[in-house]
Order: sequence, then C-alpha cells, then structure tokens
Amino acid sequence: MPENGQPELKPQADGFVLAGPVVFETVPALAERFPARATSAIAVDLQQITHADSAALALFLDWKRRAKAMGVPLRFTNWPEKLMSLVRLYRLESVLVEARVSAKAPAPSS
Repeated sequence: MPENGQPELKPQADGFVLAGPVVFETVPALAERFPARATSAIAVDLQQITHADSAALALFLDWKRRAKAMGVPLRFTNWPEKLMSLVRLYRLESVLVEARVSAKAPAPSS
C-alpha cells in the first residue's frame, strides 16, 4: 500500500489484487479504477485489504454489476475474516462469495 494510506488495485495474471483500506472515504476512487472493458473472467484478490467497512460491499456489488454488463464473470478471492463477517451480516454470500463445490451426499436407499 502506498504511504499516503490510499488503496491500490494492482494488476495480476487473472485480475487484480486490492490492497489497503477499502472504506467510505476510499471507495469513490476505487470505483473508477475498475476496468471499463474485459474479455475474460476477472478475479479480485482481497487478502491485502487492511481495513474495510460496508462501503467495500457496495463497491463489490457495483463491480459485479459492471462485470455482468460486460458479460464476464467476476469473483473475489481470499476474503479477510472481518470482511467476510460483514458479508454474512448483510446476507450477501450468494451474491459476492463464490459457492464452494462440495461432493453430493449419496441418496438414501429405500
């Protein structure tokens, strides 16, 4: 993260790493940094977020909407536990968190 305390959206092979504080004061600048065009799936790694509030969730929902409009999937990875707690509080797991694929339990026999 830069010394000025501003967040960074750093490119990586399959998308971006979001680093630094993602809070009410920093979200407007981050909103504009999302790519205007994409042709393949985008992943945003959240592991380096240092602080987040509910504005981060609003940002992620906006990015999801933009990605959908472009016709590309967007997924968030490496959720910090405190941010995941906010996701659960607002019941946004089905929208923001990629579902884990689990083995189906065998059907009960008759």
